[in-house]
Amino acid sequence: MLQYLAPQVTTYRHPDLMPHTTFHYRLRPYTGPTTRPRRTPGPDGAQHLTWTDRARGEDGYLLELRPRDGDRYDPVAVLAPDTEATDFLPLPGERGAAYRVRAFVLGERSGVVRLTTGE
Repeated sequence: MLQYLAPQVTTYRHPDLMPHTTFHYRLRPYTGPTTRPRRTPGPDGAQHLTWTDRARGEDGYLLELRPRDGDRYDPVAVLAPDTEATDFLPLPGERGAAYRVRAFVLGERSGVVRLTTGE
């Protein structure tokens, strides 16, 4: 798994790859409801986030963040199924951000795309 992407994202760049090397990619959609976690400030600027696990059969949880001046939520952490709390230390540009948690279920895998760097 390289990255979870927000639904609006339609391109992905995989940087810093070895030249003249073949890589294989495929996509896998995910769906699931979101909830707003309760936030408690922790030490050193960390955020302690809690929520109630009401999902059944989820593949995991995504912690999603929307910057203060942002227009979309992006996944920033992947959490295990049946999780109800996490600690998150925001980066300096993420202070004042909004958080939500998504219980996700993975969909079917796409076909494989084969790409070679330097071609």
